[in-house]
Amino acid sequence: MRPHALQIVEILSSIASYNDKGAMWSGHSPEECERQRDLSRAAMTAVLTRIPASAIPEPLRLAIESGEAFTDWSGRYAELAQTWAATLP
Repeated sequence: MRPHALQIVEILSSIASYNDKGAMWSGHSPEECERQRDLSRAAMTAVLTRIPASAIPEPLRLAIESGEAFTDWSGRYAELAQTWAATLP
């Protein structure tokens, strides 16, 4: 399960970075920014089909399910996922 958790870390790190500065630096329109978030959601959905939802810490799972994790710019959900992944064998 750790490889999947690390994929979650990567997805959340990438979208947080994009939300923080990448969207502005890229000059993307609001529609393109939403497209980038949608791509992250799709990648996350693919990973989540491989692990039980109950294995993901509740705050992280809820942020993913609500979409909040894909609009975050701070990286807090990536950090939460990294902490979780570090506990897995």
